[in-house]
Amino acid sequence: MSKLRLIRSKPDKACVNMAIDEALLELSSGGNGDLILRLYTFSEPSVTVGYFQRVSPDSYPGREKVRRITGGGIVLHGCDLTIALVISPKGFGLEGRDEVYRLFSRALLRGLGESISQLGVKEEGDLKVEGNYECFREPVASDLIWGGRKLAGCAGRRRRGNFLLHGSLRVYCGEDDDACSLEEFLEEEPEIDEVAERVAFGFAQVCGLEIGESGMSENERRVALHFEEKYKDPRWNFRR
Repeated sequence: MSKLRLIRSKPDKACVNMAIDEALLELSSGGNGDLILRLYTFSEPSVTVGYFQRVSPDSYPGREKVRRITGGGIVLHGCDLTIALVISPKGFGLEGRDEVYRLFSRALLRGLGESISQLGVKEEGDLKVEGNYECFREPVASDLIWGGRKLAGCAGRRRRGNFLLHGSLRVYCGEDDDACSLEEFLEEEPEIDEVAERVAFGFAQVCGLEIGESGMSENERRVALHFEEKYKDPRWNFRR
């Protein structure tokens, strides 16, 4: 049976996290019905910037700023669980990025639905928001919402038939935007490990896979170390 390969990473810097995700995409063979799900947090307050977004070195003071290879808006990290999914869409019968994005929200609904009622997926709205924007300030189609406010969103990048999805699930209160959080729903501070378990369960259920937890291989670590230099480089992070 095909597996959901679950990687639970320790908190790390933004440049390291983005390098690992690109390495997993780069080395993925795809097409075999397997799926890589990496769940992680950031070791310090950070900002990841969508590939087509613009940010200056002076923006968001006190936060590490790194450009993603995935699209979408500017995402604040520090109160969220970040989700990296490497998938071959054809291997799961998915047509295009929009169906991958809907898979993301369905998985979160399945994993979190028992503890939080009235969650939903935004069905209408443009997937493309023009200009610079913070991801969590305005829900778009396929985002996970509650009462019209955004709880989770995602963006992707295709490479050689494989797809990297970056998703962010707001777990804790504390960011200065219009998003909601799991902490707000539950009226208590969630355990991040329990949230991660529910997210992994949701993806396994929606994709019909068994979970097999693993660490990174030596080759994946080597390639990630190579990509890390890019994500430390101001010419990449502030080039647009």
